[in-house]
Amino acid sequence: MDTQGTRGVSVLAVQVQQLISATADQRAETRAWQVRHEEDHEREQAERVSGRRWLTGTCIAGLALLVAMLALLVDMAAKLR
Repeated sequence: MDTQGTRGVSVLAVQVQQLISATADQRAETRAWQVRHEEDHEREQAERVSGRRWLTGTCIAGLALLVAMLALLVDMAAKLR
């Protein structure tokens, strides 16, 4: 028993309350981090989709240009004969 006759129970109660408070703070920080993390993933996925669309469009335009150039060469060769 301590001088107040409580056997240290009040000290333990204060420590448990501090532990509960610290745990709640940590849980809030973890949830905030998870939300930011998910937002980062969604943004990165959107950027990858956009990048693929640009790449596909560029490839199609390049192939169309190549086909047009080949058609022009075939037409010119046909007219020269």
